[in-house]
Amino acid sequence: MIKRFIIVGVILGFLIFAVFGFQEFRSNILKKVFDEMVQPPASITTTHAKKEKWAENLKAIASLAPLQGVEISAEEPGKVIKIVFESGTFVKKETPLLQQEISVEESQLRSNEAQWKLAEQNVKRAELLFKEQAMTQAELDEAQSKFQQLVADHQRLRSLIDRKTIRAPFSGRLGIRHVQLGQYLNPGNLIVSLQAMDPLYVNFTLPQIYLNQIKINQSFTLLVDAYPQEKFTGFISAIEPQIDLATRNIKLQGTLQNPEEKLRPGMFATVQLSLGSSIEGFVVPQTAIQYAPYGDSVFIVEAMTGPDGKIFQGVRQQFVKLGPTRGDLVTILDGLKEGEEIATTGVFKLRPKVPVSINNQIQPQTSQNPTPENQ
Repeated sequence: MIKRFIIVGVILGFLIFAVFGFQEFRSNILKKVFDEMVQPPASITTTHAKKEKWAENLKAIASLAPLQGVEISAEEPGKVIKIVFESGTFVKKETPLLQQEISVEESQLRSNEAQWKLAEQNVKRAELLFKEQAMTQAELDEAQSKFQQLVADHQRLRSLIDRKTIRAPFSGRLGIRHVQLGQYLNPGNLIVSLQAMDPLYVNFTLPQIYLNQIKINQSFTLLVDAYPQEKFTGFISAIEPQIDLATRNIKLQGTLQNPEEKLRPGMFATVQLSLGSSIEGFVVPQTAIQYAPYGDSVFIVEAMTGPDGKIFQGVRQQFVKLGPTRGDLVTILDGLKEGEEIATTGVFKLRPKVPVSINNQIQPQTSQNPTPENQ
């Protein structure tokens, strides 16, 4: 019985040794294969570090507002009997736009004028009779009071007729018409909008830290999506005296000439404001930067020695300090040296000491003001 246990133990020990031995043998073989395997070089594009000076600019989101803009509406109730404007046309100040029914008021005005003339004659007669002591002071006062009341009624009717003749309060461009011929208007009913679009106001905000660098009449550049290839120049015309308590930003208003009316009130725009100073740094494409929570870095291409003693082109990871960005480009303020070769594409597949193959025949397109085709 004991002999059987010994034989079984020997067999089990042999099997366990064989299994572990095979695993060790396989691990050594795989390690040898991987050690001898040559990693194919990663294909990248590169650029050389070169310092440039960028004028220090501030960017802000802006909205455009008209110099004057109103929604013209009815002041008095009445039926529309005449419309003398077309949607989207330019009109001058005091140009008639719409006429409401005024036949009743005109009849009342003619009746008033007849009574007014009679009352005026009565006052003259009363004054003569009063001088001859043929009329009392009370009778004279009554005649004068009736005349003044008719004068006031005449002015009221004239004013009512004027309010039913809708005119442009200032020169500008009309919007879309909201009334029809024969429509009855109540006070406040919208007729049409009117916008004075030359010049335009540009409203934007900046952090309070730049307050001492902003001045009245300081120029700025305006960019809009509708005209990606054009830049519009304006000037700061007003600075809000109080800092916004919620955001601690300065509210600014600029004025911009718009003779061709390319820009429209309500447009979304970007303001670029030059501060007069400049920043010097290495300008590289943003694709060259590997962004990470622990620090931003680039990969520098340089000659390296492999385990076999052979020289190859590899990459070294270098942490850098970034500066301002403009479009597809970014400045590097610290961490680079003049002339160092930096990987600009394929950064996501790189790690330190990885061999690389450089192909600069096709470089990534970069611009300080990119204009995507699908915008």
